[in-house]
Amino acid sequence: MKYFSSDYHLFHARIIELNARPFKSMKDMVDAIVKNYNEYVDIDDDMWILGDFAFYKADGRVEAVFNRLNGRKHLIIGNHDCDRIIKRLNWDSVAKEARLELRPGVWAHLSHCPIVHCDDLVKDDHAEILKKKAPKCCKSIEANECAPNIDVYLHGHIHSNQRQCLQNCFDVGVDACDFKPISAAQICEMWENETRQLLPLVHKRH
Repeated sequence: MKYFSSDYHLFHARIIELNARPFKSMKDMVDAIVKNYNEYVDIDDDMWILGDFAFYKADGRVEAVFNRLNGRKHLIIGNHDCDRIIKRLNWDSVAKEARLELRPGVWAHLSHCPIVHCDDLVKDDHAEILKKKAPKCCKSIEANECAPNIDVYLHGHIHSNQRQCLQNCFDVGVDACDFKPISAAQICEMWENETRQLLPLVHKRH
């Protein structure tokens, strides 16, 4: 099974305050993220973390948490992922962006920052959120510049408190997903919703 998440910001001293995360301490946040992760991701599953995994600490804390996490772990590099996060942790793969088949015939583009179609920047109110939260990182593209055969765009970075859908663009960050992984099946379910509105997210194994 394929799972996705982003923006853990482990050991980032101010992340709880900056994003009003519902934890009393860093230990509480780390324990909750690890517990939720391992409740859904088995040892034979693939987890794609779309950036900003942790702030590196030289005392081994990051490695210890990384080694507690199940499954094959793939990193899409975020703006806070330093060389030590990239090189010292035993990732199964590392890339700046990726293209992945969620299920037969449904393809996703994975990146840390959102990719937004230029037309939507004009017509969709939600674009204002993206422009305010990621003014330097949010990448605008013309419809004819889209990667061929891409159905959905998955990202993190903006630390939204809800999963947002803008021209098939989904935020998989922990702040948007109740600090739990989201599965490829759930993403396909949202994508298939003909109204393109958010569906209630029921976290369950598929």
